[in-house]
Amino acid sequence: MTITNEWRDLPTFEDVADAKRTKDEIEIYDQYNDKWLAWSEDLWCSSVTYRARPAQPKMKKVKTLGWWHPTNWDHLIRPENVTESMQNLGYVRYPKLDDEIEVPE
Repeated sequence: MTITNEWRDLPTFEDVADAKRTKDEIEIYDQYNDKWLAWSEDLWCSSVTYRARPAQPKMKKVKTLGWWHPTNWDHLIRPENVTESMQNLGYVRYPKLDDEIEVPE
């Protein structure tokens, strides 16, 4: 079985129930505002369009800092909380490589 992040249609109550049982992420289509919304799981209605995908990991933002080693020209990117250890290894800050990324919690 291939794991995918693709949304799949849930045309029947049984499809929605199966998705809920497997703890999939379920959304409903808001036709008045033309957008998808998280399903509140309060009720099922045959006139509502449902879709699901495997539950996505919770993400957090992490600031990364760039480093450069003047002897071997090595470039590294590390989380901002390792500043002291990088300096102890002879690395110099290289702000051009700084970034903020999302990683699983």
